[in-house]
Amino acid sequence: MSADPDAVPYIESSDTPVRVLLKPFTPDDLYHAVRDAITRATDRVAIAEHELVQAHAGLSKLAMALEASRTMRVQTLDLVVAARELRRVKRPD
Repeated sequence: MSADPDAVPYIESSDTPVRVLLKPFTPDDLYHAVRDAITRATDRVAIAEHELVQAHAGLSKLAMALEASRTMRVQTLDLVVAARELRRVKRPD
């Protein structure tokens, strides 16, 4: 490890714990910073997976509602056609 700040690639401060930004840093500081970053990344993945599951459930509900709407429209059209047929059949009497 180097205490030379130019030897370490630039990392956005918002993505890096403060411990790593202090130079020179110890191997323990680096270990803890990397562990913290991995923990945050794991937490973000878990949150993203949860949101994907919720979005999928919402899309499934939307798909079911859309299918129910289509079924209702077909049934309504069937009733309209049946009513017209009944009127047509009753008129000649």
